[in-house]
This record gives sequence, C-alpha cells and structure tokens, in this order.
Amino acid sequence: MLTTNEIIQIKEKAIENQNEESLQLVAEIERLNKEAWDYKNIVLRKLTSLENDMNRLVEENLRLIAIKDSAYVERDSCIGLIVQLAVANGITVGVKENTVVVELASGQVAWDFDESEAHLFEGLPAYSKVIENIEITEKYRRVMNPGIRAPGAPSSC
Repeated sequence: MLTTNEIIQIKEKAIENQNEESLQLVAEIERLNKEAWDYKNIVLRKLTSLENDMNRLVEENLRLIAIKDSAYVERDSCIGLIVQLAVANGITVGVKENTVVVELASGQVAWDFDESEAHLFEGLPAYSKVIENIEITEKYRRVMNPGIRAPGAPSSC
C-alpha cells in the first residue's frame, strides 16, 4: 500500500506532466485507500464490539458459576440436615466414596458431594450396599414422601 506522501508525489508528477491517465490511476488509488481505510475501521469496530461482548459473557459466566457454587453449598447443607435428621430418627445412612446415602421407607436416596463439603458427613458409617441409579425426579419424590412419621402421629392421615 502506498503512503500518503508517495501518492502526493505521484499526483504532483502527473499534474506536472499533465498525464491524465496517471491522474486517473492516482484517483483510483486514493479511492481504494479510502475504501481500505473505511473497511479497516468497520472491522476494528466489529472486533471491539466482539471483545466487549466476550468480556460481558465472561463476567456473566463468572456470576453464574458463583450462583451455581452457592447453590451446591446450600444443597449440600440441606442434605447434611436431612442426614442429621435421619440419624436422629434411627434411619440408616452412610457414605460411599463421595456419596451420602439415606435409606428412607420410600426408598434409597443418594447425593454426590464435593470434597469441600465432606465435613458435613464426617463420622457417618461406610455404606456397603449398592447405590441405586435413579432419576432425580424419583429421588425427590422419595424425599418428599419419605414414609416416616413423627412419634405419636397417627399412621395414616
């Protein structure tokens, strides 16, 4: 690509020599340079827009990861409470690898937990039975209908 100074020099020589063809070529070069410059600016604006979008998406992704992590901490805390209530009521519970298991009257329920939440399940016995592979909807159906009743409560409602 010719520099502006080079184009000016060529143009001056064409004017000096009264060379119409050279002047037309210089005009075409100037037009193409302007077109290339404009195109470059369009591309730069689009790249800047894409970079801004990417930065927004990275920030949004980090925000969503923080929400997800918070939800896991909350979920594991609730599971810890379920386990404590189960133990206090004589229900079989245990840990197998990074999974805590509760044997409700409605069926076995199990949750995987992160090592950072293992303190919630310290002191629980090892679980030796096979862990059922059930759908999450079935797991929470069992949790919501545990088949247990409070002491002194009637056997049917």
